[in-house]
Amino acid sequence: MKLLLLVFLCIAAVVPPAFSEEIYLSDGGDYGACAMVVPPFQVSTVYVVHTLSPGATGCTWKLDYTPPANLVALGSSFAPFSVTGDPYAGITIDYGACTSGNFVIGQLTYLKTTMDEIPGCNHLVVVAAPGNASVLATACDAGDRAISGGFFSFDTAPIPPVRNSGAPLAYAGGYCYVCISATQPSTWGAVKALYR
Repeated sequence: MKLLLLVFLCIAAVVPPAFSEEIYLSDGGDYGACAMVVPPFQVSTVYVVHTLSPGATGCTWKLDYTPPANLVALGSSFAPFSVTGDPYAGITIDYGACTSGNFVIGQLTYLKTTMDEIPGCNHLVVVAAPGNASVLATACDAGDRAISGGFFSFDTAPIPPVRNSGAPLAYAGGYCYVCISATQPSTWGAVKALYR
């Protein structure tokens, strides 16, 4: 028994933790970088991705974001999905069918209106929609489950961001290079339910 416990602990120490299911923001239509250098006078696109879904028919969330004066939100598109609300006040997206894996659910577009650098740290964070305790995915059996909300940084610094856990870091000049991925607390019953 002690040997079995020792083997389990050794494996747990070596195997990296998996990312959780989340609504993630990316500079490409994949599970990629969570920040971008925004060129002046050009439209930049942030992709909204539902990642690691064991099966969902929709999601509910909102973006927590205070834009700097020189970065204008132009719009959003979640076609071909059915949408109620908007991403900045609270949005519910119906996928129309049970979908699993990683898939793009929308795009957000922004325009930098000056040659000036974007001051400070400017982040998009996916958070719970008003009236909800967490970001939600609608399971294929019609029940809601809490999932994580992703993080994205608009940054003019040339250093590429690295996806990891933890808080965003402010560096000299006020720019942020490290992206975060929030996790939601869960119970053992909720984990087991994912595999039923």
